[in-house]
Amino acid sequence: MWTLKEIKLAKLVLLSYSEKEKVKERSLYARLLDELAKYEIFEAKRYYEEISDLFFNRIQWLLMINDIDEAKDCLQLYERVITKADNLYFSLQLRFMTYIVNLYFDFPIYSQKINALLDQLSSMPTSETHFYKIISQLHMEKAKNYYQRYQE
Repeated sequence: MWTLKEIKLAKLVLLSYSEKEKVKERSLYARLLDELAKYEIFEAKRYYEEISDLFFNRIQWLLMINDIDEAKDCLQLYERVITKADNLYFSLQLRFMTYIVNLYFDFPIYSQKINALLDQLSSMPTSETHFYKIISQLHMEKAKNYYQRYQE
């Protein structure tokens, strides 16, 4: 069983893989899911924090390497897992990531939705809301180009 410190380190390693290292990435991702599952029973709060972070980072990585369909699949698993947490923060993060992924499939609709969400969050200036703005800016341009190229 990995320690939480080892899990956190492995999540960072996961982000460092290139597109050519998808097999390695998938293997480490599967191992992380297995290791985190061991924490669910006796430390549920920590489990949901770590698994949420894992999904958040993996979806970002998949979008950056243009594996949009896999990002959508990962999002669906993320939703199934994190809904059980019954936690406002995780629900908000899930909604944000849902909008980010769906930007690539329906840019006109989801660009409005994400902007509305960010407008609501702007009244709560935290480092996390600033982080969400940066992530959304990055994906807005990328998703717009992807949508125009492949979806229209």
